[in-house]
Amino acid sequence: MPSPNTTLTQAAPDATPSLGRSAAAVALGFLVMGGLAVATDVALRGVGVFPAENAMTTPLLALAMAYRMGFTVAGAYVTARFAPRKPLTHAVVLGFAGTVIALTGAAAVSRQAPGLTPTWYPLGIIGATLPCAGLGGILRVRQ
Repeated sequence: MPSPNTTLTQAAPDATPSLGRSAAAVALGFLVMGGLAVATDVALRGVGVFPAENAMTTPLLALAMAYRMGFTVAGAYVTARFAPRKPLTHAVVLGFAGTVIALTGAAAVSRQAPGLTPTWYPLGIIGATLPCAGLGGILRVRQ
């Protein structure tokens, strides 16, 4: 029975957060993750670290993979930071979305430009995305 000071139409405090806030938190994390990766790619190409064409050597691919992993951690951290509830869950959702995007990209490249990169690179990105996103979420939760 409701207390005399409430009505049946009032929402309880901390009612279910909006789906929009959850989607915005994941989108923000994705923008951080992708934006940093693209900006770093462009900067490294601009200063001559990466070649103008797509002929990336193994050390350069390892460098790209390393900073993409770091940016995935950062993006997931941001997602967890802005999640309305369950920050780790939101970070993992970002990780799953990133994994699907990595799978899609790897499939497209293998069809359209087979042999463009060594097999380990797309498989590494696919395999690292979810653990890195989980790490970003855990880092935020432990603060």
